[in-house]
Amino acid sequence: MRKLIFLIIPLLLMSTLSMSIQASAETLMQAARGDDTARIEALLNEKVSPDQGDADGMTPLMVTASRGNLAGVKLLLAAGAEINAGGDNKWTALMRATYNGHAEVVGTLLDTGANPALRNDIDATSLLIATFQSRERIVDMLLKAGAEVDARRRDNGTALIWAAHRGHAGIVSLLMKADADIHATNTQGETPLSMARNKGHQRVEKMLLDAGAKR
Repeated sequence: MRKLIFLIIPLLLMSTLSMSIQASAETLMQAARGDDTARIEALLNEKVSPDQGDADGMTPLMVTASRGNLAGVKLLLAAGAEINAGGDNKWTALMRATYNGHAEVVGTLLDTGANPALRNDIDATSLLIATFQSRERIVDMLLKAGAEVDARRRDNGTALIWAAHRGHAGIVSLLMKADADIHATNTQGETPLSMARNKGHQRVEKMLLDAGAKR
């Protein structure tokens, strides 16, 4: 009987510890989702893992980046959060901040080593996401951080093709200054020039023609 008790007690202790760790992780995710920076800091000070996420692979860093909580992002990074984690859908903290237009968070992530070359579940890089969302300032930041200007999606589309499609002259200008391929063609045979022309974006069309795009 005594031997049985000695076997059971460690198991109970391990189970209790596991439950405590899980509860702390859930609380950290709740704090991240509620923009409760003070609670995030307190939990990290208690040595809760900054990478303990949910069942979908979402981490507190992804949540705070998506919500634009710069203070929370900095706390999690300082605690050693995995900066390039992407979860089940491969959307990193950088991609999430980019999508939602949180430029200051994007800057912090890039300065801390976020990789702009990573791709998500729809084969998009952060630069493609920024272009699609018309985030001009973030496009500029990503290009300066070394993002591949002609990275392509599965449809062979590039950031310049998307920018021309959307008629965003500012982003088109940034991409061309970064030596984007003005003759890039997607799987439908569309080029930046044909996109701009078909959508009636005359200013972008002129920019491309002036840069030497062929009709």
